Amino acid sequence: MLVAKSISELQKRFPESRIFEQESHYFVFTKRGVIRFLKPRGRKEIVQRLKEGRFPQKYITAIMKEKEKTEALKAVLSAKRGVFLSGKAGTGKTFACILKIALLLKNYKVNLPLYVPLQNLGDVFEYKKLIWEYDSFLVDDLNPNLGEWERKLVIELIYHAYNEDKPLFITSNATFKATAHFLKEEPLVSRLLEMCEVKTVKGEDLRVRK
Repeated sequence: MLVAKSISELQKRFPESRIFEQESHYFVFTKRGVIRFLKPRGRKEIVQRLKEGRFPQKYITAIMKEKEKTEALKAVLSAKRGVFLSGKAGTGKTFACILKIALLLKNYKVNLPLYVPLQNLGDVFEYKKLIWEYDSFLVDDLNPNLGEWERKLVIELIYHAYNEDKPLFITSNATFKATAHFLKEEPLVSRLLEMCEVKTVKGEDLRVRK
C-alpha cells in the first residue's frame, strides 16, 4: 500500500508527472500508467480506531500531545518489527507501544489494533474470540503473576499472531527470560523472538516524578 504525505513529496519523486489530489488520496499520472497514493490517516480516524481496539482513553489523549522522548519511546520507535519491552513500572512502556501503533495506523501498516490488558482483562473467552477480528496487538503487563487462563490466552494469541503474520507488541515488568520461563513453551518462545525485538528500559518511575 503506497502512502504519500503531500503533493510536494510526490512532485520530487515524479517531477514530470501530473498529480491529481482527492480527499483521501493522490493520483500520479506517469508514462507507464496511473499510480494511487493514500494520504496518511488523520488524527480523528486514528483516535477512533484506537477506541475501537479498546485502548485506554488516558493513553489516547496522551499520544496526541507533545511528549518527552523517554528511553522506552526511543527503544520502540527504533524497532523494525514487533517489540517485547521490559522494565520497571512507570517507565513509559505502554505509552511508547501505543504511540508506535498510532504511527503504524497513520501509515496503513496496521488497520485494527487490539489492546489486551492482562492485569485487568475481564472475560478471557471474549478476548479469545476478539483476536481473530484484529490485525495487531498490544499485550500489556505480561508478568509471571498471571493466572492460568490468562497464560493460555497469551499462548494462543502469540501463536495466532505468528501464523497470521500480525504485528505484536508486549510490555512486561519482568525480564524476557523470566517471561519465557512462565510461558513454559519453547516453540512459542522461538516464535516470539522471530516476531519481536527484545528491549529493556531502565530509569525512574515517571508517574512518581510527576
